Amino acid sequence: MGGPRPGRADDVGGAGHGPALAGRDRGGYLLRNLGEVSAAAGRDEQARRYFADAIEVRERIMDLAGAAAVRLDLASVLTRLGDPAAAREMLERAAGVFRERGMERELQDAARRLAALAAVAV
Repeated sequence: MGGPRPGRADDVGGAGHGPALAGRDRGGYLLRNLGEVSAAAGRDEQARRYFADAIEVRERIMDLAGAAAVRLDLASVLTRLGDPAAAREMLERAAGVFRERGMERELQDAARRLAALAAVAV
């Protein structure tokens, strides 16, 4: 938990964007971290709100890859909350961003999650 980690879609620091983006996105990282902590504590409704707010912040500053990464987190929470349709929408939107940006590892992660969600829905 906490901040960008290597190997994650929101690890923009490795792409040379870290300090500039971090200054504008402190709220987005904080909200995502709060969502992660809430989800880990089983407070899924609270986590849902934090993740939704983090997506809004990230989109407002045009960090679409960061918003897509948070959508993966939100999809997991939505699945646990019993809303697979909303989870699928989050995963599909995230996959679209990853595809557009050539983020193959993240796209594969989203595809795996979509397949798992589809398998549960059958």
